[in-house]
Amino acid sequence: MRYYEEPHHYVAGDYYQLCDECGRKIRNSYSRKRWDGLIVCPADWEVRHPQELIHAAPTDRQAVPHARPRPTITYVAGNEIDHLTDYMKNDDGTYMLDDDGNRMQEED
Repeated sequence: MRYYEEPHHYVAGDYYQLCDECGRKIRNSYSRKRWDGLIVCPADWEVRHPQELIHAAPTDRQAVPHARPRPTITYVAGNEIDHLTDYMKNDDGTYMLDDDGNRMQEED
């Protein structure tokens, strides 16, 4: 005989209640509280899925301890020679190189 086919007779301290899931009338001794807080009959009772209990792994601390933004590049325009661009150039825009392939220095 199943719990819901039990004959309706008096049992001391065991009252009837309704299953929150299916609405079936069951005795309190057969009811169970599910993980989501519902009082259900044995047919509707289910175990909480184990994947819901997994926590995220802690992340690695990869931040730089003293991070600063990159400085803004500032160009200074003036009448002086820009030694990075105009120093010892040929007429066609190429640099004059010595025998080792280095830029030639201006002679004093």
